[in-house]
Amino acid sequence: MKTPVLFKEYIWLVNTIYQAGKISFAEINEKWLRTEMSGGVEIARTTFNRHKDAIEDIFGIIIDCDKKDGFKYYIANKSVLREDTIQNWMLSSMTVHTAVQEGVSLQKRILLEEIPSGYKYLQPILEAMKSNHCISFTYQKYNDAEIKGYPVAEPYCLKLYKQRWYLRTKIDQQFRTFSLDRIKSLDISAETFQLDKDFDAEAHFYDYYGVYRDEKLKPQRIIIRVS
Repeated sequence: MKTPVLFKEYIWLVNTIYQAGKISFAEINEKWLRTEMSGGVEIARTTFNRHKDAIEDIFGIIIDCDKKDGFKYYIANKSVLREDTIQNWMLSSMTVHTAVQEGVSLQKRILLEEIPSGYKYLQPILEAMKSNHCISFTYQKYNDAEIKGYPVAEPYCLKLYKQRWYLRTKIDQQFRTFSLDRIKSLDISAETFQLDKDFDAEAHFYDYYGVYRDEKLKPQRIIIRVS
């Protein structure tokens, strides 16, 4: 089976189970037979199990079975599908892509936002983050003609904000943020770094709006009283 077809089935299966809350295998097949993808053929149990395993490997979404409630399937870790998670972003993007592909006649009636900019260097940055390798890159700020080089930077995390990818790095022990669409060149260094064991990207930005965080400013609790 072609990979794009498999991804369509994965997306359909996750959405079906997520929307139902809990659903039996027989009910899944009832819904499946009403789709064009089925071709009038039910999902075999072995195929369903393979799909479950693939969905967990690719998206990190766990489909479990509640044997005490009539052997019904459900998303065991729904928290990964909250709005600000990478799993939800991936699933949403693929769902829209699949829907638009199948509805060719409606393409002129569906308006989407621009594709997040800066994706050119996304893959090498992810590779560097995965192996804890430093990166070297050149960068040009907005409204600035100068292109500056950064020979050693530790890639800590990525954040998507207002359709732009941003990279949070450590340079000379100081955190700095860079927009990927302003990077002019980038290489993965042979030099490695040790990620701070207590670093958590979500907690790092929790008290800050957007992608910039001033280490010198401490969060303040503000109480607003209205009538």
